Amino acid sequence: MWLGWATSSHSIQVGFDDFNGTLNATRYLIGMGHRHIVFAADISSPWLRRRFDGYRQGMREKKLRPVLIKARDAQSFVDFGQKSGAQILSRRPRPTAAVAGNDEIAYGLWRSLRQHSIKVPDDISLVGFDDREEALLMDPPLSTVRVHKEEIGETCMKMLLERLHHPRMTFSQRILPTEFVIRGTVRHL
Repeated sequence: MWLGWATSSHSIQVGFDDFNGTLNATRYLIGMGHRHIVFAADISSPWLRRRFDGYRQGMREKKLRPVLIKARDAQSFVDFGQKSGAQILSRRPRPTAAVAGNDEIAYGLWRSLRQHSIKVPDDISLVGFDDREEALLMDPPLSTVRVHKEEIGETCMKMLLERLHHPRMTFSQRILPTEFVIRGTVRHL
C-alpha cells in the first residue's frame, strides 16, 4: 500500500514493505515444513503484485514452484477469497498452505474452506497480510503480516511538513517495515 502526493512528475511516497513482509511469511511456512504453498490475490494492484513477488522469491529460494490462484468476477476481496477456495482444493497435490494477498482474502478463503469441511490449520495453513482487527476474530486467529497503520500517517505528515518548510528539498520515498505475527492458522508438518 502506498500513500503519496503527486506534484507534476515528483511525489512524496510512503508505503509498507509488501515484498519483505510476504517473503518472511513464506519463509516461515517453508520453515514449518510446507512445500505446496499457493498465493491467492488479484495481482493487478501494485501492492498485491509486490506481495506476490515476495512470495515467489521465497518459493524460488527453496526451488519450490510458485502458484498464483486467481478468481474471476470477484466483487470484493472477501468474495475473491471465497471463490479461491474451490480452486485451491481442486489442485493436486493439494496445497498444505495458502498465502492470501490481504486479510480480507484470507477471511473469504477461511469461510470457503469451512464450507468444504476443511479445517484451518489442521488441513491447510493460512496466512494473511495487514493484521486487520478481523484477523483476531477468526477461529483460530489469523497469522498475518502486521502493518503499522498509524506510522504511515505520521510519516506522511512529517514528510509533508518537511517539504513545506524546505520547498527545494528533493522528493522522497519511504518504505516502512512490517512484522509477521504468528497466531493459530499455521501448523508444523
